Amino acid sequence: MVLINFESLSEAPFVLIDTITKYFGLAPHYIGISRCYKMAYTALKKGFKDMLVLTDSAYSLKEVLKRYDLAYAPKLLYCIHSYYDYRYVVLDHLVYLKADNYTTELYMKDGTVITDFKTLKCVLSQLPGHFQRIHRSYVVNSHYVRRIQYGRKVFYIRTNDTPLPFSKTYLNSLRTIRSTLSALCSSQSSPFNRSL
Repeated sequence: MVLINFESLSEAPFVLIDTITKYFGLAPHYIGISRCYKMAYTALKKGFKDMLVLTDSAYSLKEVLKRYDLAYAPKLLYCIHSYYDYRYVVLDHLVYLKADNYTTELYMKDGTVITDFKTLKCVLSQLPGHFQRIHRSYVVNSHYVRRIQYGRKVFYIRTNDTPLPFSKTYLNSLRTIRSTLSALCSSQSSPFNRSL
């Protein structure tokens, strides 16, 4: 999240935003601060997640940040419930999901398989953005992808050697996974992340 005060920028605030986006590779979430409603409307059209108009006394920065946190805070748990049984799964330990008729099998890092009595589409709608659908029957956690083989159209996961197929229908998901992984690799090799 990046807060930008339009009152402190003299010229071309959106050029600064393009520079920040190019530097990070992935566009961060922007929240703008301005006195002008026209600037707020333009910023929202340009992709800002929220705006704080200083003339409006009903909203404060604290309320805007609270609203942002509710909308974009990363989920840590996924709840599987069936009748009166509730089971919570840590999303960092979830490697991939496989559809099995009208149920979904969740494959965990330690090798356990948990069955959820929902469709794959329904489960995917409740997961964060780094879970991508790669096949009609598979969703993968992009943090666990070890290798993508385009010739054989398979994924390899870090926890096991089982190849997961992908189809050309979901090539946009593959691009998202590749950009996420390349951003992670570049951030790890950045001189700012090295310990002294």
